[in-house]
Amino acid sequence: MKTLWLSNVLRILHNLKQYSGEKHFLAVSTPKQVEQCLRNFDLSEYRRVIADIAIWMYQGITKLMEEEVQPLLVPAILEHEGIGGISSDKSGRSHGNPNDNGVHVDPAEALDKLIRLLTRFHGIFAKHGLDPEIISQIFKQNFYFICTTALNNLLLRRDMCHWSRGMQIRYNVAQLEEWAREKKVHDVDGTKGQVIDSLAPIIQASQLLQVRVTVLFIIGRVLRNTEYALAVKLPVLSAYFPVMV
Repeated sequence: MKTLWLSNVLRILHNLKQYSGEKHFLAVSTPKQVEQCLRNFDLSEYRRVIADIAIWMYQGITKLMEEEVQPLLVPAILEHEGIGGISSDKSGRSHGNPNDNGVHVDPAEALDKLIRLLTRFHGIFAKHGLDPEIISQIFKQNFYFICTTALNNLLLRRDMCHWSRGMQIRYNVAQLEEWAREKKVHDVDGTKGQVIDSLAPIIQASQLLQVRVTVLFIIGRVLRNTEYALAVKLPVLSAYFPVMV
């Protein structure tokens, strides 16, 4: 329901802008639309109120999405083993992850469930006619939440810091990237990669785990790329060193 109302509110907001008579909006209007513009009314105050309502609805949708995907993130991104034949778990099995209600989520099914959930959200947005730019922005924020949640859990679990786990995580994240490309939410106003770039920190962490070389060489690579060094790479390295020794 919030999606429907957000779509309607945005349409009202667009109409108020289009027919406001302001010069920067007239520049992208047709001659017929220019004739229909308001000439004796200033609706700028109403636009601000409606814009605030749209932002409130947008935040409600993103919050709801975060609550629904959160129980699936650790088993889907960190524990799911999509590549057969390699595992860092000495027991040879995945432990899974109970959600807030204590319900067990099987890592073998978690990634498929996560992708189906994202597909359901995308279908709802498209059905209610949300602008493609808004849909992409919503998923960009959702992917950022997925990335930060997975990365924070990775840094807290030393048992995950292994080269084989890095390969599994990279594979799992790649499925999300492929989904974004398939649904065309990765391209906003011609700026490719805007949405999937939100996954960059977890991708870099997974790639770092796969580097099976000397500690000195790893540190050298970290120092050459400092964008995520302090926030991401150094904590991962501190957990990874005991595995390498």
